[in-house]
Amino acid sequence: MKKNSINTYSIREAARACGIGRTTLQRMTDDNLIKPAKIGENKYHYYNSRNIYDINLIQLLHECGFSKKELKSLDMSPKTMGAFADRLQDKINMLAFSMENLRAVSLSGNPTTVYTINIPELRCYTIKTDLDYGIIEMSNHVDDALHEAIKKGYETNRYYPPFLIPEPVNFLYDDPTGKKYKCKVYIPVVTKTSDPSVETVPATKAISVTFLYKSGENRKYYKMLLDELHDQGLKPASNPRFEALFNPFNLDEDSINKIALRVSIPV
Repeated sequence: MKKNSINTYSIREAARACGIGRTTLQRMTDDNLIKPAKIGENKYHYYNSRNIYDINLIQLLHECGFSKKELKSLDMSPKTMGAFADRLQDKINMLAFSMENLRAVSLSGNPTTVYTINIPELRCYTIKTDLDYGIIEMSNHVDDALHEAIKKGYETNRYYPPFLIPEPVNFLYDDPTGKKYKCKVYIPVVTKTSDPSVETVPATKAISVTFLYKSGENRKYYKMLLDELHDQGLKPASNPRFEALFNPFNLDEDSINKIALRVSIPV
C-alpha cells in the first residue's frame, strides 16, 4: 500500500517518545540541533520519524559528554559519524578504566590479588620535584601541580587521578614506598595544547595492587608485584606509578588511613 504522506508528531508527542521534556526538545530546536519536519501555519513544530532517531542519538551523545557545539556538527555523513564513533570509543575505554578503579578501591581493604590493567593514553600536566620523605608524603606536590594546572585553565580528566612516577628507581631491588626520590607529578588533563608542561603518557599494560595505606605495612604489597614479575617472567617497561584512587594524597588526620593507594608496574 502506497503512503501519500509522512507521519508527523507534535512537540509534546515527539518529546514523550524520546523520554525528554517538551522544553528540552524546544531548546534543542532553538539551538538548531534538530530541524522540525515542518512548521505549521500556527508556528507549531512538527517532527517525523527521522527526527525521533536524531533526537535519541543526540541525547545519547550528550550523555556521553559531547558538547552542544560538537553536536551541531552532527551532519550524519560517514566521515563525521566515524569521528564521533572514534571519540565515543575513547570515552568507553576511559569509563571502563574508571570502573576498574572503583573495583580496586572496593577490594583495597583485603588486597590478596595482583591485577593486570590496561592504562589508556593520557595527556598530563607535569612538574618535576623532590619528595620530602617518601611516596605517601606527596600531597603538597600533587596539590601544587593541580593548582598550577587549574590556574592555567586546564580541565582535569575526570576518569583518571593524579599519579607519581619516581625516577630513577631500581624497583627490582628496592622499595620506593619508603625512600626519598626525585619524581614527576602527573595531573591528567583534557587538552590538545602544545604547552611543554603537558606530556602524552603512552597507553600501557601494567600489573597492579591496590591497598589501604597504613604506615609501615606497604612493603608487603610492593613485594607482591615483584613476586608476580618473577612468576610470570615479565620485565618492567618503566618505573612504577603511584596513584591515590580515593582521598588523593590528603594527609590530614581524618584521612591518612583512608587512602586507597595503587602501585602499578608497566610491563
